[in-house]
Amino acid sequence: MGFIVPKISSDAVSRVTAGVTQVLSEQGYLCLLANTDDDPQQELTYLDLFQSRCVAGILLMATILTPRHQEMLRQCSVPVVVVGQRSQNVPCVYHDDFNAARELMDCLIQRGRRKLVYIGVTELDVAVGLNRRQGVRAALTQAGLSPDIPTRLSPFTVEGGRAAMEQLLAEHPDVDGVMCATDLIA
Repeated sequence: MGFIVPKISSDAVSRVTAGVTQVLSEQGYLCLLANTDDDPQQELTYLDLFQSRCVAGILLMATILTPRHQEMLRQCSVPVVVVGQRSQNVPCVYHDDFNAARELMDCLIQRGRRKLVYIGVTELDVAVGLNRRQGVRAALTQAGLSPDIPTRLSPFTVEGGRAAMEQLLAEHPDVDGVMCATDLIA
C-alpha cells in the first residue's frame, strides 16, 4: 500500500502513520511511505508514482485538494482513500474540524476569555484552514462576540506559530486567550 503524508514530523501525522502501518501489517500488507513536506505538487508526483508501481491501493493524507488532485483521484487505476480532507470522488476519512474548533473556542469563552486571538493556516486547506476558522467564528458569534478577532496565519510549524504569536502580542498585549489551528502551531 502506498501512503502519502504531508509531514512525518507532525505528531498527528506520525500517530496516524503508526496506526495505519499496524493495521496494514496485520492484514499482510507492506506500507510504502511518502513524505511530501506539505508540498501539494509532491502529492501529485507520488500519486502518479504509486499507481505505476503496482501497489494494491493508496492512502493520501492530503494538504490541499486542488482541481488537479481531484482529476488524478478520479482517474486513479488503484483504489484510493483520502485521509483528513473531504473528496467527492473517492472514499474519505476525516475529522469534524468545524465542530472541534467550535467546541474548543467555546471552552475558552466559557472560562471567561474575551480578548481572544487566533493563529490559523491557509484556507486553501479546507479541513484545517477553512473549517476550523469557521468553527472559531461560529463559537464567537454564538457567544455574542465579534467573529472578527485578531488573526495571523502560520505555516504548519512551531516556528511559524511562535512568529505569529509574537506579532499578535506586539499588537494586542492584553490577550487572554489563544486558539491555534494545530497542536504543532500551538
